[in-house]
Amino acid sequence: MRKIRKLLLVAIFFVATGAQAQDRAWSDVQSSVWTVVEQSWDAQAAENGKWPADFVRDDVIQWSDNIPAPRGKDAYIAWQRSVDELSDSVWHEISPLAITVVGDTAVVAYSGFLGFKNSDGSSGTVVRSFVEVLIRDGRSWKYLATSDFSPSYGN
Repeated sequence: MRKIRKLLLVAIFFVATGAQAQDRAWSDVQSSVWTVVEQSWDAQAAENGKWPADFVRDDVIQWSDNIPAPRGKDAYIAWQRSVDELSDSVWHEISPLAITVVGDTAVVAYSGFLGFKNSDGSSGTVVRSFVEVLIRDGRSWKYLATSDFSPSYGN
């Protein structure tokens, strides 16, 4: 029963945030930031070595609720390579919740729903929340800071 309730809450969350994201009209600059976020997810799913190396600044900081302290670019890349070896991304759905841009700095908050298959044949899904900072470097946006966590639904 508890599992059904949790799945129902996740479904309601995605319906609500998806509707909010679709109703919002993003500016051209907000849309350009979101495009980079989508491209980074596609590169990660492709496991082609481009994520995170091609999308992050050399001084990037990455932190999530499953690591004890922030890590830099080299550790982030090494961690991503190990994840790629242990599991395959089957699908993902990301929905923007808030995008704010001041000058050449953008902050993006969004939700993600991911499906994966482990090297042992097991599979699963995970819900994550993200808050990321991107910096415009000339004409492109690069990640300066990334953070993600498992959302809590009152449990």
